[in-house]
Amino acid sequence: MTRVQGVRMKPVLAILCLLLSTPVWAGPWIVFAPVALGAANGNATIEVDEKVGKIDNIRFQLDGATVEFTSFTAVPVKGDPISLRVPGTLKSGEGSGLINIPGQAVVLDSLKLGYRIVSGSMGTVTVRVKTD
Repeated sequence: MTRVQGVRMKPVLAILCLLLSTPVWAGPWIVFAPVALGAANGNATIEVDEKVGKIDNIRFQLDGATVEFTSFTAVPVKGDPISLRVPGTLKSGEGSGLINIPGQAVVLDSLKLGYRIVSGSMGTVTVRVKTD
């Protein structure tokens, strides 16, 4: 083991790597209230308060039904709507994975989901956003 002025380097490097790998500089994840997805085909709008601030990433969790998502749009306070990656078909209990908003983080007015329920009668979607 290499020593530099009486300090063992392997433990110091391990601690340094651990500290650098944690997202201490990342903004917090904010969870919105679950939104009911009713009817066989439909749209859902999730209102986002301007006070939330700039948003970089989005994740959502589906419960209660198997749903095919047809569109996913972020509507900023200023500017044109932003089409986001559509997660495809999700079963109850599955999540969308990380969805990045392209470009710089933006302040959102709402998120719009287009969907079709494949099986089950009703589902709920819980959205989490990561602020800048």
